[in-house]
Amino acid sequence: MVIHLICHPIWEVRRLSLDSVRRILISSPQLSGTFLLEFKDYLSLVADRVHILKA
Repeated sequence: MVIHLICHPIWEVRRLSLDSVRRILISSPQLSGTFLLEFKDYLSLVADRVHILKA
Protein backbone atom coordinates (compact mmCIF):
# COMPACT_ATOMS: atom_id res chain seq x y z
CA MET A 1 0.00 0.00 0.00
CA VAL A 2 2.75 2.44 0.92
CA ILE A 3 4.62 1.70 -2.31
CA HIS A 4 1.48 2.40 -4.35
CA LEU A 5 1.11 5.77 -2.64
CA ILE A 6 4.77 6.68 -3.17
CA CYS A 7 4.32 6.04 -6.92
CA HIS A 8 0.92 7.77 -7.12
CA PRO A 9 0.48 10.13 -10.11
CA ILE A 10 -0.67 13.04 -7.92
CA TRP A 11 2.28 14.91 -6.41
CA GLU A 12 0.52 15.82 -3.14
CA VAL A 13 -0.21 12.14 -2.40
CA ARG A 14 3.41 11.19 -3.19
CA ARG A 15 4.78 13.99 -1.00
CA LEU A 16 2.67 12.99 2.00
CA SER A 17 3.58 9.33 1.49
CA LEU A 18 7.29 10.08 1.27
CA ASP A 19 7.13 12.21 4.41
CA SER A 20 5.37 9.40 6.25
CA VAL A 21 7.87 6.78 5.09
CA ARG A 22 10.76 9.07 6.07
CA ARG A 23 9.34 9.40 9.60
CA ILE A 24 8.82 5.65 9.87
CA LEU A 25 12.38 4.90 8.74
CA ILE A 26 13.87 7.47 11.10
CA SER A 27 11.98 5.99 14.04
CA SER A 28 12.55 2.37 12.99
CA PRO A 29 15.59 1.92 10.68
CA GLN A 30 15.22 -1.88 10.56
CA LEU A 31 12.16 -1.36 8.31
CA SER A 32 14.27 0.16 5.53
CA GLY A 33 15.17 -3.26 4.12
CA THR A 34 11.50 -4.25 4.04
CA PHE A 35 10.56 -1.07 2.20
CA LEU A 36 13.31 -1.59 -0.37
CA LEU A 37 12.22 -5.19 -1.01
CA GLU A 38 8.58 -4.13 -1.41
CA PHE A 39 9.59 -1.38 -3.81
CA LYS A 40 11.69 -3.79 -5.87
CA ASP A 41 8.78 -6.23 -6.08
CA TYR A 42 6.41 -3.41 -7.03
CA LEU A 43 8.71 -2.18 -9.80
CA SER A 44 9.00 -5.67 -11.28
CA LEU A 45 5.19 -5.96 -11.25
CA VAL A 46 4.88 -2.59 -13.01
CA ALA A 47 7.46 -3.65 -15.60
CA ASP A 48 5.51 -6.86 -16.28
CA ARG A 49 2.26 -4.94 -16.74
CA VAL A 50 3.87 -2.41 -19.06
CA HIS A 51 5.32 -5.25 -21.12
CA ILE A 52 1.88 -6.92 -21.37
CA LEU A 53 0.19 -3.65 -22.36
CA LYS A 54 2.75 -3.00 -25.10
CA ALA A 55 2.29 -6.50 -26.56
